[in-house]
Amino acid sequence: MDENALEAFTERTAILEYDSGLDRRSATLRAFELCFPGDFRECMQSAAETAEGETVLYEFLEGLIKTGPQSAGKGPPLNAEIKKAITHGGAPETPPKTHYEVTRAEKRNG
Repeated sequence: MDENALEAFTERTAILEYDSGLDRRSATLRAFELCFPGDFRECMQSAAETAEGETVLYEFLEGLIKTGPQSAGKGPPLNAEIKKAITHGGAPETPPKTHYEVTRAEKRNG
């Protein structure tokens, strides 16, 4: 997902949420479907394999929106996130720490 595509997706999400009156989750998933129809179909097929698949997909998309375009190319593919949830039994309670956060914690403790 390049910077322009992510920006268009973010804007479409906001428009759907505020102008169409959709809840945030519905707006995010609908914007993803409109901006990336092929990826959406593929991800939804993978998401259907587990009860939490759609939630994992939504949380991943929200993470992209919140962190901005600088992280779009660095994140794992959406299907990898869904497969991780299937393999490990669901989305984690807290997001994983970045390498930087882990390094800082190790320096403090060690």
